[in-house]
Amino acid sequence: MKKKQDTKLVHSGSYPEKQGGSVNPPIYHASTVSKPSVAALEIARNEPDTNFMYGRHGTPTSRAFEETVAALEGGEKCVAVG
Repeated sequence: MKKKQDTKLVHSGSYPEKQGGSVNPPIYHASTVSKPSVAALEIARNEPDTNFMYGRHGTPTSRAFEETVAALEGGEKCVAVG
């Protein structure tokens, strides 16, 4: 069954089980993200979709937005720029 646009808007990018129970994704204001070690930084560089290293390259907030736009457009992924 196809999801209606309203349903996509409400549910895309929302993961309450990973967000402390919050239905809506929290807003992350981050220009710089610290890492505990060089090894952790290397992991972040190699896995940019799940490990964040610099706010300009994306945060959990921008990933939730991109996921919602992709769902609305019927796409697999989306990249927000600008």
